[in-house]
Amino acid sequence: MKLWKQHPLFALAFIALIILSSLPVINYASMPPQVPGRARERPSWDIRAAARNGRNFTISTDLFTVRFAGSLEVPKFQYWYTTEEENRTVYQVFFHQLFEFNDTNGDGVYNATDDKMEQMFALPSANLSLVGPEEITDEEGKVIGVRFNFTISGRMGGGLSGANITLQCSLYNETYTHTVAGEIKYNVTGGAELKIDVIIHSWPFKDDDNMLCLWWSVNQQDATIEPTISENSVTFGRGYFRWLSNATIYNGDGTETVNVTSSFNRTGRTVNVYMCYPNFKDRSLIHDPSLGVAPIPAPEDTPAFDELQDYLNRVPIDLSVRVSANRSAALLFQNLVMIVNSGKNVDLKITVDSKVVMHYFSLSLVPEETLSLTINVTVSPPADVTILDNDIDFYLNIEPNETVTLEATLKLYIDEASLEAALGRDISVPRLSWAYWDGSRWVLVDSLIDSEGYLVANTTHFSVWTVVEVVPLQITGAQLSEETVTKGDTVTISATVEDDANNPVAGATVTATVGDTTITLTDLGNGNYQGTIDTSTLEPDVYTITITAEKDGYTPDTETLSLTVEAATPWTTYALIALVVAAIVIAVILARRR
Repeated sequence: MKLWKQHPLFALAFIALIILSSLPVINYASMPPQVPGRARERPSWDIRAAARNGRNFTISTDLFTVRFAGSLEVPKFQYWYTTEEENRTVYQVFFHQLFEFNDTNGDGVYNATDDKMEQMFALPSANLSLVGPEEITDEEGKVIGVRFNFTISGRMGGGLSGANITLQCSLYNETYTHTVAGEIKYNVTGGAELKIDVIIHSWPFKDDDNMLCLWWSVNQQDATIEPTISENSVTFGRGYFRWLSNATIYNGDGTETVNVTSSFNRTGRTVNVYMCYPNFKDRSLIHDPSLGVAPIPAPEDTPAFDELQDYLNRVPIDLSVRVSANRSAALLFQNLVMIVNSGKNVDLKITVDSKVVMHYFSLSLVPEETLSLTINVTVSPPADVTILDNDIDFYLNIEPNETVTLEATLKLYIDEASLEAALGRDISVPRLSWAYWDGSRWVLVDSLIDSEGYLVANTTHFSVWTVVEVVPLQITGAQLSEETVTKGDTVTISATVEDDANNPVAGATVTATVGDTTITLTDLGNGNYQGTIDTSTLEPDVYTITITAEKDGYTPDTETLSLTVEAATPWTTYALIALVVAAIVIAVILARRR
């Protein structure tokens, strides 16, 4: 029997996909989505509960549960992994205020010290209403999710009586791609992310220079997890609150995309987020924050192991761990599960960057002697290592304490839908490959996806490792300034390098070989490359010029051009012609004198 069955904590980390088939899927009245999008052909999560109680609602899938409390004081969202019902980690997002302010210092964000608040939408004096649950359907009428609308409007008689704000809360059962104004696309993770459309109508700005601010706060309920703050997100371990850096303002005349800026401050481990919008007088605004949990599902066939080391409440920094010889150990961290087994004793010192999202990584070692490894897991490589264009934000820097002879197998669990949601782009799983840094460049390693969904590679050494989507390069628009030249002329050669989606690729090494001569073209930017060929060393002939484009993490491409080099007229020929001409001229002059 596998030991993990005896450990409920390990089950919490690994079995995120338990199907609770005894709970029925609820049907609701149809309501089409307001924002164009498309459901992706990905694993679907049944919305197994969608209930309303007064101004409160709860939505639950097999992976994710979110509860909203429409309080008069501070409306809030609470969310957690569904499978962690008994010992769950609860993440919280609070909606505090909507207020107008004058950006006194002109920095484009709200600063309580410098900026003046002009008028505030006071929630206790507002009208609150909750509508739903309602089904979301796509263009073909297929049910793709469920929605609640929470609306806050001003009471009659006040200066803000006509203003209202709606939080349109949508949960999709499949990963869904939305397109907003400006052709900006983003993914909403099916079954694990609540999309919140913030829609603001009829705000009576006091001054054309004033801005509007939406104040949220985010925390983890028992404050045991340190937050990570970036420009457009706040993350607590596996829970997050994030938003787009653009919003749409609109009226009957059309739409416009505007920038959204943010400022932050902290009270203990609670993060206050101030989302700031430019003045949109006489128009409405819609913005797209969302909240959710890291969607990486556990492998269906979890490897057996002999020992469980539970660190679920921490992101490790220089954590020392020993794995005994011929025993496999499962190390559970807040944002990484690592399974290690070794034929000899191995001492590990592990650090995982807090920005790393949940991954399942396996390391098997067959060393000739006891060894120590320092393992750093990050979303980007060390400063002296080139970052790859198509990485998956997962780098392993594995350093042995000394030179050792070993064989090792690296495995990383790949879930396509979850990976695409985390990266915000489509990926092709068959193109994924392990790669290592050899001190000057990235080297691709033969890799395969095994029957359990792990990307597997074997190696005999350690350095910096990563997983990259290997994309083909293509050379387009290759041309010569002249195809037929005289020996000694200079020829300009130009080429454009793109990926297979026709995106320009900068930073490639592009060479042109003619005869025994190879030149490197200069990178002009935006995928354009140019160089010159000196034909003075080429004998008259027809030459094939081979152009090659290479870049780490890509498959190379070649293109050929033809160049004809003609012989130059020798100087003796010109001298002879000159003598003939001179003789003729002299003869003509003498003839006239006679």
